Amino acid sequence: MKLNWNIRYQIVSKYIYPINAQLIFEIPITNSTVYMKQDLLDISRKYIVLLDTLKFIQAWRTSTNDDRFPNYHIGSEQIWRSDRKFHHAEQGFALGLMNPVPIISDMACRYEYPNIQISFANHFTRTIWLLANHAEYLPIAVKSLEMAQTFQQYMGRDNCAIHSIADIYQQWWQQNQHLFPQVPDDLIG
Repeated sequence: MKLNWNIRYQIVSKYIYPINAQLIFEIPITNSTVYMKQDLLDISRKYIVLLDTLKFIQAWRTSTNDDRFPNYHIGSEQIWRSDRKFHHAEQGFALGLMNPVPIISDMACRYEYPNIQISFANHFTRTIWLLANHAEYLPIAVKSLEMAQTFQQYMGRDNCAIHSIADIYQQWWQQNQHLFPQVPDDLIG
């Protein structure tokens, strides 16, 4: 399956029935590669955007300060690495392809001339870990197409389209359903 992205990714299903199909991202960092995942049978309607790391940092620096994470938006690698939970992300990413880290979600942005306001509800530590390790890009899942378009417009990776999780799964299933056994109708009850 080919998505309109200029990155390395794969879709895997580890079991005989594809209820756990996952989109796996291979993210280059300094001297290594880390892996992140998005479950494709996610029942919520979310959209995946690939953020250019440098554009994200530039946009985040124009945001107002977040009291929960004071001055992180104008911070440096040293500040990010000193976060009290940074080592948790380090341990999570160290598990590699066998246990990829979930992609960043629950992040929001809105354009307020002349700045972009970026806020985090979750996954802050994995975001700063990726930034501190010079990730080539940041995969995120957001709840609305409008928000995905805002992220893409101001921070999106060039030549990478927005895709809904539901559409990725549907396209993957149409191409691969022949690989999975069919459950006889008399067993469905």
